[in-house]
Amino acid sequence: MHSAKKIALFVIIALLFIPLLHNQLHIFRIAPLNGDFVLPEKPTLEKAGWLSGDFQAKYDPYLEQRLGLHNLLVRINNQIDYSLFKKVHAEGVIIGKNNVLHERDYFRAWTGEDFIGEKTWDKKLGRLKFVQNHLKRTYGIDLVLILEPSKARFSPETLPEGSAERRKEPSNYKYMVNRLRELGVRYLDLNSYYLALKDTSRYDLYPKYGVHWSVYGMTLMADTIIKYIEHLRQIDMPDFHIIDITLSDSLRDTDYDAAKPLNLLFELPHGPMAYPVIRFEDQKGKTRPDVLVEGDSYYWNIFNARIPDHCFNNHSFWYFNALVYPDSYYDSTFVNDLDIKKEVEKRDVILIMTTERFLFKYDWGFTDALFTAYTPDLEPDSQYTYENNIRKNIEFFDNLVARAELNNKKLEDIIQEEAEFMFKKNDLAGYLKRKGPDYHRSVIAADTAWMHAIERQAADSGLSVEEALTRNAEFMFWKQDPDLYSRWKAIQNIKQTIESDPSVLASVMDQYSGYYLPREEVLYQEACRRYQTSKGELDRSREIDRIIQTIRNEPAWLTAITEKARKQHRTLEEQLRLDAIWMLERQKNR
Repeated sequence: MHSAKKIALFVIIALLFIPLLHNQLHIFRIAPLNGDFVLPEKPTLEKAGWLSGDFQAKYDPYLEQRLGLHNLLVRINNQIDYSLFKKVHAEGVIIGKNNVLHERDYFRAWTGEDFIGEKTWDKKLGRLKFVQNHLKRTYGIDLVLILEPSKARFSPETLPEGSAERRKEPSNYKYMVNRLRELGVRYLDLNSYYLALKDTSRYDLYPKYGVHWSVYGMTLMADTIIKYIEHLRQIDMPDFHIIDITLSDSLRDTDYDAAKPLNLLFELPHGPMAYPVIRFEDQKGKTRPDVLVEGDSYYWNIFNARIPDHCFNNHSFWYFNALVYPDSYYDSTFVNDLDIKKEVEKRDVILIMTTERFLFKYDWGFTDALFTAYTPDLEPDSQYTYENNIRKNIEFFDNLVARAELNNKKLEDIIQEEAEFMFKKNDLAGYLKRKGPDYHRSVIAADTAWMHAIERQAADSGLSVEEALTRNAEFMFWKQDPDLYSRWKAIQNIKQTIESDPSVLASVMDQYSGYYLPREEVLYQEACRRYQTSKGELDRSREIDRIIQTIRNEPAWLTAITEKARKQHRTLEEQLRLDAIWMLERQKNR
Protein backbone atom coordinates (compact mmCIF):
# COMPACT_ATOMS: atom_id res chain seq x y z
CA MET A 1 0.00 0.00 0.00
CA HIS A 2 2.85 2.30 0.92
CA SER A 3 4.46 1.58 -2.48
CA ALA A 4 1.19 2.32 -4.30
CA LYS A 5 0.97 5.72 -2.62
CA LYS A 6 4.50 6.53 -3.75
CA ILE A 7 3.67 5.56 -7.33
CA ALA A 8 0.50 7.68 -7.24
CA LEU A 9 2.45 10.64 -5.85
CA PHE A 10 5.10 10.20 -8.55
CA VAL A 11 2.43 10.13 -11.27
CA ILE A 12 0.79 13.29 -9.92
CA ILE A 13 4.13 15.12 -9.79
CA ALA A 14 4.95 13.93 -13.30
CA LEU A 15 1.60 15.20 -14.58
CA LEU A 16 2.23 18.56 -12.96
CA PHE A 17 5.59 18.79 -14.73
CA ILE A 18 4.19 17.89 -18.18
CA PRO A 19 3.04 21.48 -18.98
CA LEU A 20 6.48 22.80 -17.98
CA LEU A 21 8.26 20.19 -20.10
CA HIS A 22 5.94 20.90 -23.04
CA ASN A 23 6.67 24.61 -22.79
CA GLN A 24 10.38 23.88 -23.17
CA LEU A 25 10.41 20.84 -25.48
CA HIS A 26 7.09 21.14 -27.39
CA ILE A 27 6.38 17.43 -26.95
CA PHE A 28 2.86 17.54 -28.35
CA ARG A 29 1.44 19.15 -31.46
CA ILE A 30 -1.55 21.20 -30.24
CA ALA A 31 -3.75 23.24 -32.55
CA PRO A 32 -4.22 26.92 -31.70
CA LEU A 33 -7.59 28.10 -30.45
CA ASN A 34 -10.05 29.58 -32.92
CA GLY A 35 -11.43 33.05 -32.38
CA ASP A 36 -10.27 36.59 -31.82
CA PHE A 37 -7.75 36.39 -28.99
CA VAL A 38 -5.26 38.99 -27.83
CA LEU A 39 -2.50 37.53 -25.69
CA PRO A 40 -1.70 39.75 -22.69
CA GLU A 41 1.81 41.22 -22.67
CA LYS A 42 4.27 40.38 -19.94
CA PRO A 43 4.01 43.08 -17.26
CA THR A 44 7.09 45.00 -16.14
CA LEU A 45 8.20 44.25 -12.59
CA GLU A 46 8.36 47.44 -10.54
CA LYS A 47 8.41 48.02 -6.79
CA ALA A 48 5.18 50.05 -6.75
CA GLY A 49 3.34 47.45 -8.82
CA TRP A 50 4.58 44.61 -6.63
CA LEU A 51 3.56 46.29 -3.38
CA SER A 52 0.10 47.24 -4.72
CA GLY A 53 -0.53 43.79 -6.14
CA ASP A 54 -1.00 45.24 -9.65
CA PHE A 55 1.95 43.24 -11.04
CA GLN A 56 0.57 39.94 -9.71
CA ALA A 57 -2.91 40.71 -11.11
CA LYS A 58 -1.45 41.31 -14.59
CA TYR A 59 1.01 38.41 -14.44
CA ASP A 60 -1.68 35.80 -13.69
CA PRO A 61 -3.47 36.09 -17.06
CA TYR A 62 -0.12 36.40 -18.86
CA LEU A 63 1.08 33.12 -17.31
CA GLU A 64 -2.26 31.39 -17.74
CA GLN A 65 -2.39 32.03 -21.49
CA ARG A 66 1.17 30.68 -21.91
CA LEU A 67 0.84 27.65 -19.68
CA GLY A 68 1.88 24.44 -21.41
CA LEU A 69 -1.12 22.46 -22.78
CA HIS A 70 -3.32 25.52 -22.16
CA ASN A 71 -5.12 25.17 -25.48
CA LEU A 72 -5.70 21.44 -24.98
CA LEU A 73 -7.08 22.00 -21.47
CA VAL A 74 -9.42 24.70 -22.79
CA ARG A 75 -10.75 22.31 -25.45
CA ILE A 76 -11.27 19.56 -22.86
CA ASN A 77 -13.16 21.95 -20.59
CA ASN A 78 -15.28 23.26 -23.47
CA GLN A 79 -16.05 19.73 -24.67
CA ILE A 80 -17.25 18.66 -21.21
CA ASP A 81 -19.51 21.73 -20.90
CA TYR A 82 -20.94 21.23 -24.38
CA SER A 83 -21.49 17.46 -24.17
CA LEU A 84 -22.92 17.37 -20.64
CA PHE A 85 -24.62 20.74 -20.21
CA LYS A 86 -25.08 22.11 -23.76
CA LYS A 87 -23.06 25.13 -22.69
CA VAL A 88 -20.82 26.96 -25.19
CA HIS A 89 -17.82 29.22 -24.61
CA ALA A 90 -18.05 31.38 -27.74
CA GLU A 91 -19.41 34.89 -27.76
CA GLY A 92 -22.66 35.21 -29.69
CA VAL A 93 -23.14 31.50 -30.50
CA ILE A 94 -26.39 29.85 -29.32
CA ILE A 95 -27.52 26.22 -29.54
CA GLY A 96 -30.89 25.63 -31.16
CA LYS A 97 -33.04 22.55 -31.49
CA ASN A 98 -31.30 19.41 -32.74
CA ASN A 99 -27.99 21.08 -31.80
CA VAL A 100 -28.21 23.47 -34.75
CA LEU A 101 -25.90 26.43 -34.13
CA HIS A 102 -27.11 30.01 -34.56
CA GLU A 103 -25.67 33.42 -33.85
CA ARG A 104 -27.32 35.67 -31.28
CA ASP A 105 -27.44 38.77 -33.52
CA TYR A 106 -29.37 36.93 -36.25
CA PHE A 107 -31.79 35.69 -33.60
CA ARG A 108 -32.24 39.20 -32.21
CA ALA A 109 -32.89 40.59 -35.68
CA TRP A 110 -35.50 37.88 -36.32
CA THR A 111 -37.32 38.68 -33.07
CA GLY A 112 -37.35 42.40 -33.93
CA GLU A 113 -35.62 43.39 -30.69
CA ASP A 114 -33.13 45.55 -32.62
CA PHE A 115 -35.76 47.46 -34.66
CA ILE A 116 -34.37 50.97 -35.09
CA GLY A 117 -37.69 52.67 -35.84
CA GLU A 118 -39.93 53.76 -38.68
CA LYS A 119 -38.71 57.38 -38.78
CA THR A 120 -35.10 56.24 -38.92
CA TRP A 121 -35.80 53.82 -41.76
CA ASP A 122 -37.82 56.41 -43.68
CA LYS A 123 -34.85 58.76 -43.55
CA LYS A 124 -32.30 56.08 -44.46
CA LEU A 125 -34.26 54.62 -47.35
CA GLY A 126 -35.17 58.07 -48.64
CA ARG A 127 -31.46 58.80 -48.90
CA LEU A 128 -30.91 55.46 -50.65
CA LYS A 129 -33.63 56.30 -53.19
CA PHE A 130 -32.08 59.71 -53.88
CA VAL A 131 -28.59 58.28 -54.37
CA GLN A 132 -29.88 55.45 -56.56
CA ASN A 133 -31.79 57.90 -58.80
CA HIS A 134 -28.94 60.42 -58.93
CA LEU A 135 -26.30 57.87 -59.94
CA LYS A 136 -28.50 56.37 -62.64
CA ARG A 137 -29.74 59.67 -64.06
CA THR A 138 -26.40 61.50 -63.95
CA TYR A 139 -23.82 58.77 -64.60
CA GLY A 140 -25.74 55.73 -65.82
CA ILE A 141 -24.62 53.78 -62.74
CA ASP A 142 -26.90 51.10 -61.31
CA LEU A 143 -26.89 50.96 -57.51
CA VAL A 144 -28.70 47.93 -56.09
CA LEU A 145 -29.41 46.87 -52.51
CA ILE A 146 -29.07 43.11 -52.04
CA LEU A 147 -30.66 41.60 -48.94
CA GLU A 148 -28.73 38.45 -48.11
CA PRO A 149 -30.44 35.53 -46.32
CA SER A 150 -30.53 34.94 -42.58
CA LYS A 151 -30.32 31.49 -41.01
CA ALA A 152 -32.72 32.47 -38.21
CA ARG A 153 -35.37 33.58 -40.71
CA PHE A 154 -34.65 30.61 -42.99
CA SER A 155 -35.10 27.96 -40.31
CA PRO A 156 -36.87 29.41 -37.24
CA GLU A 157 -38.01 25.89 -36.35
CA THR A 158 -34.41 25.15 -35.28
CA LEU A 159 -34.16 28.14 -32.91
CA PRO A 160 -34.19 27.50 -29.14
CA GLU A 161 -37.46 26.60 -27.43
CA GLY A 162 -39.65 29.63 -26.74
CA SER A 163 -38.13 31.81 -29.44
CA ALA A 164 -41.44 32.54 -31.18
CA GLU A 165 -42.83 34.13 -28.01
CA ARG A 166 -40.10 36.80 -28.12
CA ARG A 167 -41.00 38.05 -31.60
CA LYS A 168 -42.07 41.64 -32.10
CA GLU A 169 -43.33 43.43 -35.17
CA PRO A 170 -42.09 45.04 -37.18
CA SER A 171 -38.53 43.84 -37.57
CA ASN A 172 -35.94 45.83 -39.49
CA TYR A 173 -36.21 43.42 -42.41
CA LYS A 174 -40.02 43.42 -42.62
CA TYR A 175 -40.35 47.20 -42.39
CA MET A 176 -37.46 47.78 -44.78
CA VAL A 177 -38.87 45.52 -47.51
CA ASN A 178 -42.30 47.17 -47.36
CA ARG A 179 -40.78 50.66 -47.48
CA LEU A 180 -38.46 49.73 -50.37
CA ARG A 181 -41.50 48.70 -52.39
CA GLU A 182 -43.37 51.91 -51.56
CA LEU A 183 -40.39 54.07 -52.59
CA GLY A 184 -39.71 52.09 -55.76
CA VAL A 185 -36.10 51.33 -54.79
CA ARG A 186 -34.35 48.70 -56.90
CA TYR A 187 -33.37 45.82 -54.64
CA LEU A 188 -32.85 42.07 -54.75
CA ASP A 189 -34.32 40.11 -51.85
CA LEU A 190 -32.26 36.91 -51.63
CA ASN A 191 -33.78 36.33 -48.19
CA SER A 192 -37.20 35.62 -49.66
CA TYR A 193 -35.69 33.74 -52.62
CA TYR A 194 -33.79 31.47 -50.24
CA LEU A 195 -37.01 30.72 -48.36
CA ALA A 196 -38.71 29.89 -51.66
CA LEU A 197 -36.00 27.27 -52.36
CA LYS A 198 -36.14 25.75 -48.87
CA ASP A 199 -38.50 22.84 -49.62
CA THR A 200 -37.25 22.09 -53.13
CA SER A 201 -33.46 22.41 -52.90
CA ARG A 202 -31.68 19.12 -53.44
CA TYR A 203 -28.82 20.09 -51.15
CA ASP A 204 -28.53 22.03 -47.88
CA LEU A 205 -28.72 25.79 -48.28
CA TYR A 206 -27.48 26.33 -44.72
CA PRO A 207 -25.01 24.12 -42.85
CA LYS A 208 -25.96 22.83 -39.42
CA TYR A 209 -22.90 24.35 -37.78
CA GLY A 210 -22.44 27.47 -39.94
CA VAL A 211 -24.19 30.85 -40.01
CA HIS A 212 -23.39 31.83 -43.61
CA TRP A 213 -25.03 30.40 -46.70
CA SER A 214 -23.61 27.03 -47.71
CA VAL A 215 -21.13 26.90 -50.57
CA TYR A 216 -23.88 25.33 -52.69
CA GLY A 217 -26.37 28.06 -51.72
CA MET A 218 -23.81 30.79 -52.41
CA THR A 219 -23.24 29.41 -55.91
CA LEU A 220 -26.96 29.63 -56.69
CA MET A 221 -27.18 33.18 -55.33
CA ALA A 222 -24.07 34.34 -57.22
CA ASP A 223 -25.67 33.12 -60.43
CA THR A 224 -28.88 34.98 -59.50
CA ILE A 225 -26.96 38.23 -58.91
CA ILE A 226 -25.23 37.98 -62.30
CA LYS A 227 -28.50 37.33 -64.10
CA TYR A 228 -30.07 40.28 -62.28
CA ILE A 229 -27.24 42.60 -63.42
CA GLU A 230 -27.62 41.31 -66.99
CA HIS A 231 -31.33 42.11 -66.91
CA LEU A 232 -30.79 45.50 -65.26
CA ARG A 233 -28.20 46.70 -67.78
CA GLN A 234 -29.39 44.68 -70.75
CA ILE A 235 -25.97 43.08 -71.27
CA ASP A 236 -24.60 39.57 -71.76
CA MET A 237 -22.06 38.78 -69.04
CA PRO A 238 -19.74 35.76 -68.78
CA ASP A 239 -21.68 32.90 -67.19
CA PHE A 240 -20.55 29.95 -65.11
CA HIS A 241 -22.08 26.50 -64.92
CA ILE A 242 -22.20 23.80 -62.26
CA ILE A 243 -20.69 20.81 -64.02
CA ASP A 244 -20.55 18.50 -61.02
CA ILE A 245 -21.46 18.26 -57.33
CA THR A 246 -19.03 16.75 -54.84
CA LEU A 247 -20.47 15.46 -51.56
CA SER A 248 -17.86 15.65 -48.83
CA ASP A 249 -17.71 14.99 -45.08
CA SER A 250 -14.78 17.36 -44.90
CA LEU A 251 -16.48 20.70 -44.43
CA ARG A 252 -15.01 23.65 -46.30
CA ASP A 253 -15.03 27.43 -46.18
CA THR A 254 -17.78 28.72 -43.85
CA ASP A 255 -19.74 25.47 -43.53
CA TYR A 256 -18.39 24.96 -39.99
CA ASP A 257 -17.76 28.59 -39.01
CA ALA A 258 -20.11 28.73 -35.99
CA ALA A 259 -18.58 25.58 -34.46
CA LYS A 260 -14.92 26.57 -34.80
CA PRO A 261 -14.94 29.24 -32.07
CA LEU A 262 -16.46 26.69 -29.65
CA ASN A 263 -12.95 25.20 -29.50
CA LEU A 264 -14.11 21.67 -28.78
CA LEU A 265 -11.91 18.61 -28.50
CA PHE A 266 -13.82 16.69 -31.16
CA GLU A 267 -15.51 17.81 -34.36
CA LEU A 268 -19.29 17.87 -34.07
CA PRO A 269 -21.07 15.02 -35.92
CA HIS A 270 -22.43 16.06 -39.30
CA GLY A 271 -23.43 14.68 -42.66
CA PRO A 272 -21.84 15.49 -46.02
CA MET A 273 -22.24 18.90 -47.66
CA ALA A 274 -22.50 19.65 -51.37
CA TYR A 275 -19.63 21.42 -53.11
CA PRO A 276 -20.27 22.51 -56.70
CA VAL A 277 -17.58 22.23 -59.34
CA ILE A 278 -18.06 25.24 -61.61
CA ARG A 279 -16.77 26.06 -65.07
CA PHE A 280 -16.56 29.59 -66.43
CA GLU A 281 -17.56 30.46 -69.97
CA ASP A 282 -15.21 31.93 -72.53
CA GLN A 283 -15.27 35.71 -72.03
CA LYS A 284 -15.02 36.51 -75.76
CA GLY A 285 -17.89 38.73 -76.87
CA LYS A 286 -19.16 39.12 -73.31
CA THR A 287 -19.59 42.32 -71.30
CA ARG A 288 -17.83 42.54 -67.96
CA PRO A 289 -19.04 45.55 -65.97
CA ASP A 290 -16.97 47.46 -63.43
CA VAL A 291 -18.45 46.59 -60.04
CA LEU A 292 -18.06 47.92 -56.51
CA VAL A 293 -19.45 45.75 -53.71
CA GLU A 294 -19.95 47.28 -50.27
CA GLY A 295 -21.00 44.63 -47.80
CA ASP A 296 -20.45 42.07 -45.09
CA SER A 297 -18.86 38.63 -44.71
CA TYR A 298 -21.48 36.83 -46.83
CA TYR A 299 -19.68 38.16 -49.90
CA TRP A 300 -16.41 36.45 -48.97
CA ASN A 301 -17.64 33.10 -50.37
CA ILE A 302 -18.35 34.73 -53.72
CA PHE A 303 -15.11 36.69 -53.63
CA ASN A 304 -12.94 33.69 -52.71
CA ALA A 305 -14.57 31.49 -55.35
CA ARG A 306 -13.09 34.01 -57.83
CA ILE A 307 -16.46 34.54 -59.47
CA PRO A 308 -15.90 38.34 -59.65
CA ASP A 309 -12.51 37.77 -61.36
CA HIS A 310 -14.24 36.02 -64.25
CA CYS A 311 -17.54 37.89 -64.45
CA PHE A 312 -16.57 41.49 -63.60
CA ASN A 313 -13.99 43.69 -65.29
CA ASN A 314 -12.69 45.82 -62.44
CA HIS A 315 -14.07 45.01 -59.02
CA SER A 316 -13.54 46.07 -55.41
CA PHE A 317 -14.98 44.77 -52.18
CA TRP A 318 -15.41 47.34 -49.41
CA TYR A 319 -15.66 45.12 -46.36
CA PHE A 320 -17.99 46.78 -43.83
CA ASN A 321 -17.27 50.04 -45.71
CA ALA A 322 -13.85 50.03 -43.98
CA LEU A 323 -11.19 47.90 -45.71
CA VAL A 324 -10.76 47.71 -49.49
CA TYR A 325 -10.11 44.33 -51.13
CA PRO A 326 -8.20 42.96 -52.98
CA ASP A 327 -5.93 45.96 -52.28
CA SER A 328 -5.72 45.20 -48.54
CA TYR A 329 -4.18 41.78 -49.23
CA TYR A 330 -0.98 43.63 -50.09
CA ASP A 331 -1.19 46.78 -48.00
CA SER A 332 -4.12 47.88 -45.83
CA THR A 333 -6.29 50.28 -47.83
CA PHE A 334 -9.08 52.10 -46.01
CA VAL A 335 -12.28 53.48 -47.51
CA ASN A 336 -11.90 56.68 -45.47
CA ASP A 337 -8.70 57.45 -47.35
CA LEU A 338 -10.45 57.33 -50.74
CA ASP A 339 -12.43 59.93 -52.69
CA ILE A 340 -15.83 58.21 -52.53
CA LYS A 341 -17.32 60.16 -55.45
CA LYS A 342 -14.35 59.39 -57.67
CA GLU A 343 -14.43 55.70 -56.75
CA VAL A 344 -18.17 55.35 -57.29
CA GLU A 345 -18.38 57.30 -60.53
CA LYS A 346 -15.90 55.03 -62.35
CA ARG A 347 -18.16 51.98 -61.82
CA ASP A 348 -21.04 50.55 -63.81
CA VAL A 349 -22.70 48.74 -60.92
CA ILE A 350 -22.71 49.34 -57.15
CA LEU A 351 -23.95 46.48 -54.95
CA ILE A 352 -24.79 47.12 -51.30
CA MET A 353 -24.96 43.64 -49.75
CA THR A 354 -26.13 43.07 -46.19
CA THR A 355 -27.67 40.29 -44.15
CA GLU A 356 -30.44 40.82 -41.60
CA ARG A 357 -28.05 40.69 -38.67
CA PHE A 358 -26.52 44.03 -39.69
CA LEU A 359 -29.62 45.94 -40.77
CA PHE A 360 -29.60 48.01 -37.57
CA LYS A 361 -26.40 49.66 -38.87
CA TYR A 362 -27.20 49.02 -42.51
CA ASP A 363 -24.50 49.87 -45.07
CA TRP A 364 -22.13 51.28 -42.41
CA GLY A 365 -22.51 54.88 -43.63
CA PHE A 366 -21.95 54.24 -47.35
CA THR A 367 -25.24 55.73 -48.59
CA ASP A 368 -25.06 58.61 -46.12
CA ALA A 369 -21.59 59.56 -47.37
CA LEU A 370 -22.86 59.61 -50.97
CA PHE A 371 -25.99 61.56 -50.04
CA THR A 372 -23.84 64.21 -48.33
CA ALA A 373 -21.44 64.34 -51.29
CA TYR A 374 -24.25 64.92 -53.80
CA THR A 375 -26.31 67.39 -51.70
CA PRO A 376 -23.77 70.05 -50.69
CA ASP A 377 -26.46 72.76 -50.51
CA LEU A 378 -28.45 71.01 -47.79
CA GLU A 379 -27.88 71.83 -44.13
CA PRO A 380 -26.16 68.87 -42.42
CA ASP A 381 -28.20 66.75 -40.01
CA SER A 382 -25.81 66.31 -37.08
CA GLN A 383 -28.41 64.63 -34.88
CA TYR A 384 -28.78 61.87 -37.49
CA THR A 385 -24.98 61.50 -37.65
CA TYR A 386 -24.78 60.94 -33.90
CA GLU A 387 -27.57 58.36 -34.11
CA ASN A 388 -25.65 56.49 -36.81
CA ASN A 389 -22.48 56.52 -34.74
CA ILE A 390 -24.39 54.99 -31.82
CA ARG A 391 -25.75 52.20 -34.02
CA LYS A 392 -22.27 51.44 -35.36
CA ASN A 393 -20.85 51.10 -31.82
CA ILE A 394 -21.89 47.49 -31.22
CA GLU A 395 -21.24 47.40 -27.45
CA PHE A 396 -23.11 50.65 -26.85
CA PHE A 397 -25.94 49.58 -29.15
CA ASP A 398 -26.29 46.25 -27.33
CA ASN A 399 -26.63 48.12 -24.04
CA LEU A 400 -29.35 50.35 -25.48
CA VAL A 401 -31.27 47.33 -26.80
CA ALA A 402 -31.19 45.84 -23.29
CA ARG A 403 -32.25 49.17 -21.76
CA ALA A 404 -35.19 49.47 -24.17
CA GLU A 405 -36.33 45.96 -23.27
CA LEU A 406 -35.94 46.56 -19.53
CA ASN A 407 -37.84 49.88 -19.55
CA ASN A 408 -40.38 48.83 -22.19
CA LYS A 409 -39.41 51.80 -24.38
CA LYS A 410 -38.87 52.16 -28.11
CA LEU A 411 -35.25 51.60 -29.08
CA GLU A 412 -35.51 54.48 -31.57
CA ASP A 413 -36.47 56.91 -28.78
CA ILE A 414 -33.57 55.81 -26.57
CA ILE A 415 -31.06 56.18 -29.42
CA GLN A 416 -32.38 59.68 -30.17
CA GLU A 417 -32.08 60.67 -26.51
CA GLU A 418 -28.46 59.50 -26.39
CA ALA A 419 -27.69 61.23 -29.69
CA GLU A 420 -29.18 64.49 -28.42
CA PHE A 421 -27.05 64.26 -25.29
CA MET A 422 -23.90 63.78 -27.39
CA PHE A 423 -24.92 66.55 -29.78
CA LYS A 424 -25.40 69.05 -26.92
CA LYS A 425 -22.17 67.99 -25.23
CA ASN A 426 -19.93 68.11 -28.32
CA ASP A 427 -21.48 70.90 -30.41
CA LEU A 428 -23.79 73.15 -28.39
CA ALA A 429 -23.84 75.89 -31.05
CA GLY A 430 -24.84 73.36 -33.72
CA TYR A 431 -27.50 71.94 -31.40
CA LEU A 432 -28.95 75.41 -30.73
CA LYS A 433 -29.11 76.14 -34.47
CA ARG A 434 -31.20 72.99 -34.99
CA LYS A 435 -33.16 72.70 -31.76
CA GLY A 436 -33.44 76.27 -30.54
CA PRO A 437 -34.47 76.66 -26.87
CA ASP A 438 -34.91 72.91 -26.31
CA TYR A 439 -31.56 72.95 -24.53
CA HIS A 440 -32.64 75.75 -22.20
CA ARG A 441 -35.96 73.99 -21.53
CA SER A 442 -34.05 70.91 -20.36
CA VAL A 443 -31.79 73.03 -18.12
CA ILE A 444 -34.79 74.70 -16.49
CA ALA A 445 -36.78 71.47 -16.16
CA ALA A 446 -33.86 69.82 -14.36
CA ASP A 447 -33.81 72.57 -11.71
CA THR A 448 -36.57 71.89 -9.15
CA ALA A 449 -36.43 75.37 -7.57
CA TRP A 450 -36.55 77.04 -10.98
CA MET A 451 -39.57 74.95 -12.02
CA HIS A 452 -41.40 75.90 -8.80
CA ALA A 453 -40.79 79.57 -9.62
CA ILE A 454 -42.15 79.04 -13.14
CA GLU A 455 -45.24 77.30 -11.75
CA ARG A 456 -45.92 80.35 -9.53
CA GLN A 457 -45.29 82.65 -12.46
CA ALA A 458 -47.73 80.68 -14.61
CA ALA A 459 -50.41 80.85 -11.92
CA ASP A 460 -49.97 84.62 -11.47
CA SER A 461 -50.08 85.37 -15.21
CA GLY A 462 -52.84 82.95 -16.18
CA LEU A 463 -50.52 80.90 -18.40
CA SER A 464 -50.09 77.15 -18.48
CA VAL A 465 -46.86 75.82 -17.01
CA GLU A 466 -45.84 74.72 -20.51
CA GLU A 467 -46.32 78.24 -21.90
CA ALA A 468 -44.40 79.78 -19.01
CA LEU A 469 -41.58 77.27 -19.46
CA THR A 470 -41.41 78.05 -23.19
CA ARG A 471 -41.23 81.80 -22.59
CA ASN A 472 -38.48 81.43 -19.98
CA ALA A 473 -36.49 79.08 -22.23
CA GLU A 474 -36.70 81.51 -25.16
CA PHE A 475 -35.70 84.46 -22.96
CA MET A 476 -32.74 82.50 -21.61
CA PHE A 477 -31.75 81.56 -25.19
CA TRP A 478 -31.97 85.22 -26.34
CA LYS A 479 -30.01 86.45 -23.32
CA GLN A 480 -27.14 83.99 -23.75
CA ASP A 481 -26.92 83.71 -27.57
CA PRO A 482 -28.68 86.66 -29.24
CA ASP A 483 -27.31 85.92 -32.74
CA LEU A 484 -28.25 82.24 -32.66
CA TYR A 485 -31.62 83.14 -31.18
CA SER A 486 -32.26 85.64 -33.97
CA ARG A 487 -31.43 83.02 -36.59
CA TRP A 488 -33.58 80.33 -34.94
CA LYS A 489 -36.52 82.70 -34.52
CA ALA A 490 -36.33 83.83 -38.15
CA ILE A 491 -36.31 80.21 -39.35
CA GLN A 492 -39.34 79.37 -37.16
CA ASN A 493 -41.22 82.34 -38.63
CA ILE A 494 -40.37 81.26 -42.18
CA LYS A 495 -41.54 77.70 -41.46
CA GLN A 496 -44.83 79.02 -40.08
CA THR A 497 -45.29 81.22 -43.15
CA ILE A 498 -44.79 78.23 -45.46
CA GLU A 499 -47.12 75.99 -43.46
CA SER A 500 -49.86 78.64 -43.26
CA ASP A 501 -50.36 78.65 -47.05
CA PRO A 502 -51.32 75.20 -48.47
CA SER A 503 -50.33 76.17 -52.01
CA VAL A 504 -46.88 77.37 -50.88
CA LEU A 505 -46.41 74.26 -48.75
CA ALA A 506 -47.36 72.01 -51.67
CA SER A 507 -44.95 73.87 -53.94
CA VAL A 508 -42.09 73.50 -51.44
CA MET A 509 -42.78 69.80 -50.92
CA ASP A 510 -42.77 69.29 -54.68
CA GLN A 511 -39.53 71.25 -55.02
CA TYR A 512 -37.79 68.90 -52.56
CA SER A 513 -39.53 65.69 -53.65
CA GLY A 514 -36.42 64.37 -55.38
CA TYR A 515 -34.54 64.34 -52.07
CA TYR A 516 -37.09 62.05 -50.36
CA LEU A 517 -36.78 63.95 -47.10
CA PRO A 518 -39.30 63.79 -44.25
CA ARG A 519 -41.76 66.71 -44.19
CA GLU A 520 -40.23 68.39 -41.14
CA GLU A 521 -36.77 68.22 -42.72
CA VAL A 522 -38.09 69.79 -45.95
CA LEU A 523 -39.51 72.71 -43.96
CA TYR A 524 -36.25 73.20 -42.09
CA GLN A 525 -34.12 73.05 -45.26
CA GLU A 526 -36.33 75.52 -47.15
CA ALA A 527 -36.51 77.87 -44.17
CA CYS A 528 -32.70 77.82 -43.91
CA ARG A 529 -32.39 78.51 -47.63
CA ARG A 530 -34.79 81.46 -47.49
CA TYR A 531 -33.09 82.79 -44.37
CA GLN A 532 -29.66 82.67 -46.02
CA THR A 533 -31.05 84.33 -49.15
CA SER A 534 -32.70 87.13 -47.20
CA LYS A 535 -29.64 87.52 -45.00
CA GLY A 536 -27.44 87.66 -48.09
CA GLU A 537 -29.64 90.31 -49.66
CA LEU A 538 -29.59 92.34 -46.45
CA ASP A 539 -25.79 92.07 -46.19
CA ARG A 540 -25.49 93.11 -49.85
CA SER A 541 -27.74 96.12 -49.31
CA ARG A 542 -25.70 97.18 -46.29
CA GLU A 543 -22.46 96.89 -48.27
CA ILE A 544 -23.88 98.99 -51.12
CA ASP A 545 -24.92 101.67 -48.63
CA ARG A 546 -21.43 101.62 -47.13
CA ILE A 547 -19.80 102.17 -50.55
CA ILE A 548 -22.22 105.02 -51.36
CA GLN A 549 -21.36 106.70 -48.07
CA THR A 550 -17.64 106.29 -48.80
CA ILE A 551 -18.12 108.06 -52.18
CA ARG A 552 -20.07 110.91 -50.53
CA ASN A 553 -17.19 111.44 -48.08
CA GLU A 554 -14.67 111.86 -50.96
CA PRO A 555 -15.31 115.28 -52.66
CA ALA A 556 -13.31 114.49 -55.82
CA TRP A 557 -14.96 111.09 -56.21
CA LEU A 558 -18.43 112.56 -55.63
CA THR A 559 -17.75 115.29 -58.25
CA ALA A 560 -16.78 112.63 -60.82
CA ILE A 561 -19.95 110.64 -60.12
CA THR A 562 -22.08 113.80 -60.36
CA GLU A 563 -20.60 114.54 -63.80
CA LYS A 564 -21.19 110.94 -64.95
CA ALA A 565 -24.82 111.17 -63.82
CA ARG A 566 -25.30 114.37 -65.85
CA LYS A 567 -23.86 112.78 -69.00
CA GLN A 568 -25.95 109.60 -68.55
CA HIS A 569 -29.10 111.61 -67.84
CA ARG A 570 -29.53 109.95 -64.44
CA THR A 571 -30.13 111.30 -60.98
CA LEU A 572 -27.15 111.42 -58.63
CA GLU A 573 -28.77 108.75 -56.38
CA GLU A 574 -29.22 106.37 -59.32
CA GLN A 575 -25.61 106.80 -60.43
CA LEU A 576 -24.25 106.39 -56.92
CA ARG A 577 -26.13 103.11 -56.54
CA LEU A 578 -25.03 101.78 -59.96
CA ASP A 579 -21.37 102.57 -59.27
CA ALA A 580 -21.58 101.02 -55.78
CA ILE A 581 -23.06 97.82 -57.25
CA TRP A 582 -20.33 97.75 -59.93
CA MET A 583 -17.63 98.09 -57.28
CA LEU A 584 -19.18 95.38 -55.12
CA GLU A 585 -19.31 92.90 -58.03
CA ARG A 586 -15.72 93.72 -58.94
CA GLN A 587 -14.59 93.01 -55.38
CA LYS A 588 -16.36 89.62 -55.45
CA ASN A 589 -14.68 88.60 -58.71
CA ARG A 590 -11.17 89.38 -57.57
